[in-house]
Formats: sequence, C-alpha cells, structure tokens
Amino acid sequence: MKKSMRTSIRDKRKNLPVKWILANSKKVTKKLLPRCKKFKNIMVYASFDGEVDTHVLINELLKQKKNVILPKIRDRLLMPIKISGFEDLLPGRYGILEPQQNTTFPIKKIDLIILPGVCFDKNCHRIGFGEGYYDKFLPKLNCPIIALAFDFQIVEKIQNDPHDVPVDLIITEKRIIKR
Repeated sequence: MKKSMRTSIRDKRKNLPVKWILANSKKVTKKLLPRCKKFKNIMVYASFDGEVDTHVLINELLKQKKNVILPKIRDRLLMPIKISGFEDLLPGRYGILEPQQNTTFPIKKIDLIILPGVCFDKNCHRIGFGEGYYDKFLPKLNCPIIALAFDFQIVEKIQNDPHDVPVDLIITEKRIIKR
C-alpha cells in the first residue's frame, strides 16, 4: 500500500510544470515564514524532484540571520549540517543538494525542522522516500516538526508503522493541517 501510494504521488509530482511548482511553493512559504520567526536553529531540506521548493525559504531564513541546517547523508544516517549559503551545497546521494562540509550541528539545539515527504494523511502521518533517514532522525529531536506538501499529496489515511513519527503541522498551498 505505501509503495503504490509513493509511486503514484511521485509520478504525479514529476510531471508538474516548474511554473506551477514555483507559484504554489511561494504560497506555502508565505504561510510558513511567520511560524519561523521565534526559532533560531532551523533545519530544512533542499527541494528536489517536484517537492515544495525551498530555495526562496532558505535564502529568506539566511537573510533573517537564522542558523540554517540541511541534512547530509553519511554512513546511511542523516546528519544535520549548518550552511551559510547555497555555495556550501553540492549534489549528493540521489542528486539532492547537501552540505559539502561534515561538521555536525548539535541535534539538541535544533529548534524547528521542516521536512519533505511523498504523502501525508489528515492525522499528520507521513510517507517518505522509503529509505528511513527521517524515521531514524526524528526521534532524536525535541522540537516542532513541520512538513511542506502540495495539497494533492494529502490522502485520507496512511497505514503507519510503530517507528513512524507524525509531523506536528502540514502546510500546503491550500490549507494547514494540525495534529
């Protein structure tokens, strides 16, 4: 079930026009930014493969003098790395931009995490890419978890496993879903 949902939604996302992605990502970012004001150390993903675009968000957070932390995959684990700009990023595993440096940001200091997903349900459960990186990482955090998605990525119900960590909030171009 998860595999078919993952495939179906990823296929739909791959066929989205760039103009549509950017316009709707702007709507999502506009809803998200006020929620970031009170946080200093914000972990966010580098968008890829039709995800809600985070480039404007990352630049805005850097402009606001936030500590912006991006994930880097090392030894099959997700490592939080602070960046100072896009010049710190290179394509990593799967072609996703990730920090070049290896200095890990202290996990306990992360105030907010903004993450992607393939699909979500109305109870804030998430299906990721199937590698389990966030499933292993999220339990180590003690901060709000916000997911960014396009509205078509919201489904009625996801069969969740005991290790799945729900998000606190999902922001789409049309609505905000709270757990």
